[in-house]
Amino acid sequence: MNVALHLAKQGANVAFVTRLGVDESGTELVEFLSSNNLYSDLVQRDEELPTCEVTVKLDQNQQATYTIPEQVSWDNMQTESLLTETAEEATAILFGSLACRTETTRNTLLNLLDETNALKVFNVNLREPHYSMSTIETLAARADVVKMNEEEA
Repeated sequence: MNVALHLAKQGANVAFVTRLGVDESGTELVEFLSSNNLYSDLVQRDEELPTCEVTVKLDQNQQATYTIPEQVSWDNMQTESLLTETAEEATAILFGSLACRTETTRNTLLNLLDETNALKVFNVNLREPHYSMSTIETLAARADVVKMNEEEA
């Protein structure tokens, strides 16, 4: 979302994709996305799973640790025709490993990557215990560009 926000502020045509719960946090995030021109029909809503709320703690050196709950809405991203059509027309697609911790969302992303000729930018997010090396290798093999921080490298 941070990349999408910054690109939109620079005037880029951005299509933001996520899945939110039908809950208070999801509604607040829809309002935020709408006010920043990032809300569209590509934002899916989940009737059963809650919107993900990540807790971030900074240590004395300002290094972050993350608590990321499981079984949340973005673990259930669905392949939908509008999503596929948008991916087919995209110039670039930025995707991360964190969203691929479940089979459903991972398969949705892999299907989209197979259907597009867009530049594929992979944002590596090694957040224990939410990744496997096989998923990282699969995503990296489909990427044109791989972005990671110093610790992940």
